[in-house]
Amino acid sequence: MSSVLISASLQPFVEREVSSGKFRSPAEVVEAGLRLLQDRERRLEALRDEIQEGLDNLDDGQGILLPDETAQHDFFEAIKSEGRAALKGPTT
Repeated sequence: MSSVLISASLQPFVEREVSSGKFRSPAEVVEAGLRLLQDRERRLEALRDEIQEGLDNLDDGQGILLPDETAQHDFFEAIKSEGRAALKGPTT
């Protein structure tokens, strides 16, 4: 088992989380944070893969023509909305 030093600025937060009963120990708080970081990294990697796939498709001549500013705006707003929803993760 590794030992981790928690910075003075984060120590009160960790103590509050443990004293609230959400976690039994500081180690559990750190583990929860690491799981969140791991999940974030997985989602970012998946997003990078999707971006690369899109770039590869464009290189292969696959794409769409957006004929005017309204079509471009609508297209990019839909993409932003999907991206925000993906970053939030699954809803329960």
